[in-house]
Amino acid sequence: MGRLLRLVAKEAQRLRSMALRLTTEKLAEADREARGIVTEAVDQADALRTAGLAALNSRLDEADRLLTTVREAFRVEFRASEFGDVAERGK
Repeated sequence: MGRLLRLVAKEAQRLRSMALRLTTEKLAEADREARGIVTEAVDQADALRTAGLAALNSRLDEADRLLTTVREAFRVEFRASEFGDVAERGK
């Protein structure tokens, strides 16, 4: 009977050891997968940020060009009004 109990105890210890090893492997695998997911999410966020900044930069350049055009239009209008004033005075 004592021999049988020792065999059962040894088998239980073997099973416990195997379960612990499998649990450790599963946890390590889950950790690797989680790290991969986080890495991919960070890469996607970086790509989106880069695309957003590029779009914003493009819009700012466009706004800069429009502002330059508006300033030039005001200058032309001002010069035209000055010439008009000079022409009126010359009459």
